[in-house]
This record gives sequence, structure tokens and C-alpha cells, in this order.
Amino acid sequence: MVDRKQIPFPSQNIRSLLQEISMGVDHRLQELRVGSRYASVRNSDVRVFMRAYRGPSTVAEMARVLDISRQAVHASVKRLQALKIVALQSQPGNDRDKLVVVTERGVHAQNTALEQIKIIEAQMADVIGVEVLEQLRRQLSLLSQLFKPGQPQATGVKSSKS
Repeated sequence: MVDRKQIPFPSQNIRSLLQEISMGVDHRLQELRVGSRYASVRNSDVRVFMRAYRGPSTVAEMARVLDISRQAVHASVKRLQALKIVALQSQPGNDRDKLVVVTERGVHAQNTALEQIKIIEAQMADVIGVEVLEQLRRQLSLLSQLFKPGQPQATGVKSSKS
């Protein structure tokens, strides 16, 4: 068995830092949902909901984009349907594949989540300051463009293994 104390965790690379922050925000959002009608919502359900909020998609499309199984997407959709924040809608000319669409209650849930995110961002601003938080937002927005589908990879970047 490997002694975990002997393996240094690369916590200062950007991916690790972003992942740590993302997991922390997810955890805070889960805490903020306690006692609300959305307390039973899982982080996996949030990912499926966020995908549906971008526009109607089939379960198969969501599974491909989110890189999870169709069964996992279907289970999340069932939980979200029980909360009445998404619905399955027939596609014209296709009785087999249903679209996952956000309901009016789902729009309300999204607005509630945005208010909760504002609370978390205010906590971040308390730590690093409003100006730095806004600079961070702008920089992350720029970097996110690099990872959009169809974007060419940066050239001239050498691998550390070279």
C-alpha cells in the first residue's frame, strides 16, 4: 500500500486550484440549499440542470457533453422532474428521444442559485477584495475561451516533458 504522506499533491497548479475552488463552491451551495425545497439536489443534478438551462438537450446529448453515462443523466433528470424544475418534452418527428427542458419552477430555482452564488462571491470578495475578484473573473473569462469547442490549441507552448 502506498503511504499518501510520501506523495506530494500538486496543489499549486492551476487545474488543482480551480478544482479545489469548484468543489468548495459546490459544497457551500449544498449547505445553502439545506432547509430549502432544493435540499435533496445533488451536485450531479446541478450539472444536468445547468446543461438543460443552456438549451433543451436529449439525455444522450447530455451524457456525451457531461461525459457521464446515460443512466446517470436519466437518474438526475428523474430527481429534477420530481422537483418539477425540468420536464421531458417530445421532439417533432422523434417519439423516441425526449428533450430535457427547464420549467418555470426551474427558472425560479436558477434565480435562487444565482442569489446563493452572489453570497459566495461576496465571501470571496471579503478575502481578496472586490477589485481583485473582478480581475479574477475577467481573467477566468478570457481563459475559458481557450477551452470552448472548436477553438484551436495554442501554438508555441512546449510540454514540460520536452
